[in-house]
Formats: sequence, structure tokens, C-alpha cells
Amino acid sequence: MNAIVALCHFCELHGPRTLFCTEVLHAPLPRGAEDSPGQGEQAEEEEGGIQMSSGICTHSPAEGASAESSSPGPKKSDMCEGCRSLAAGHPGYISHDKETSIKYVSHQHPSHPQLFSIVRQACVRSLSCEVCPGREGPIFFGDEQHGFVLSHTFFIKDSLARGFQRWYSVIAIMMDRIYLINSWPFLLGKIRGIIDELQGKALKAPEGMWQPADREAPGGRAHRGHAGADGEARG
Repeated sequence: MNAIVALCHFCELHGPRTLFCTEVLHAPLPRGAEDSPGQGEQAEEEEGGIQMSSGICTHSPAEGASAESSSPGPKKSDMCEGCRSLAAGHPGYISHDKETSIKYVSHQHPSHPQLFSIVRQACVRSLSCEVCPGREGPIFFGDEQHGFVLSHTFFIKDSLARGFQRWYSVIAIMMDRIYLINSWPFLLGKIRGIIDELQGKALKAPEGMWQPADREAPGGRAHRGHAGADGEARG
């Protein structure tokens, strides 16, 4: 394992959950899929020399998303909208870094059981016991068995959440402690950029959506506002 970066969320119903993770794609792509999107694969915008394509063929590492019985992830009954970033059966994304010729796979959970366990434990610790004072900010923890983790916890405003905000973390996991510590300044800057963007999108919600209490609408029906990172977060 080179490194895994994941976005985690503390669901009010199910506790800490991994929403999205990205790792280096080690397995070879299907024949004919290396240079151009294949059948069922859709190219997206290129940014910073990295091109993303959605739709991964069935024998790629993202296969677990389409085969629930073999996936190490939580059961469908144990998940809500706030626990899921991709629709059920979505294969995930492959990113092509043209500068380094490295491919990355992004999906909700790692398909390898051991990696899933490592990410799951890091997710739980980042949103429970391994938290910096004030509950927002970076922290380092880990061991040689389960990997070393750089975790940055943060809140996102949501008028339907308990306390009108939801708790998230971005974690970077490596087995090499020294390399992770040396990468701290670079990773921290990138992670904070992601956090600022997510928090900024939540704050751009229409003013009428920021009513913390229910308002009585015409006809006697209660109207509830909602503001979240993507407008659909539940939990």
C-alpha cells in the first residue's frame, strides 16, 4: 500500500463512515482501456494533468461496488443517504495522471478486505478518540500494524443536523511513518484546500435554507430548510 486518502463522516444514525477513498491502481486495466475510455466508461474534465473517467469494468479493484455480497463494505441496510457518496452499483472512478503515468482508483471503500479494515479503523479513530483539542484540526496517529494516519477533522454547516453542523475528517494513510511525517506540510495544504472548498459550498446555500427551526408554512405543513456539502447529505 503506497497511500490511501479518504473522506469520512460521522453519521448521526450509524456512527463513523467512509464516504470516499482514493488509492493507487496496481491491477492492470482491461485490454483496450489503458489509453481511452472503454464501453460504459465516460471521460470527464481534465484538471492539473489528471483526467478522470467513470465506469470501471467488472474485474477492476472497484468491483466490490457492484457485487454487494463479495464487498467488504457495510451492508446496505446499515447505510443511509448520509453514509453513501456513490449510488449502489456505481463502479467508481479511475484517474490518469499523465505527468507520472500513475492511475488512481476512487470509490466508497477499498475492495481488498485488509485495506478496508485499515481504512475503517482509521476512520473510526479519526472521528472518536484521535481528535485534536477543539475537535477541528490535524492530528497524527497510528502504528506499524494498522498504518500511520494524518487526520484533519472539520465541521460543515447543515440546518437539519444535530447542532446544525456535521462532522467530517480527511485522512491520509501510509505504512511508512517517516515518509508521512515528511509529507505533512504538502498534504496538510492540500487537505485544507479541500476542506475550505467543502465548507464554502455549504455556506453558499440560499439564505432561506438556514432556518434552524421548522417554520409553519401555508396549509399548516412544516417547512424545513436544508444546507449541506452537496445538498443531499442525510445522516
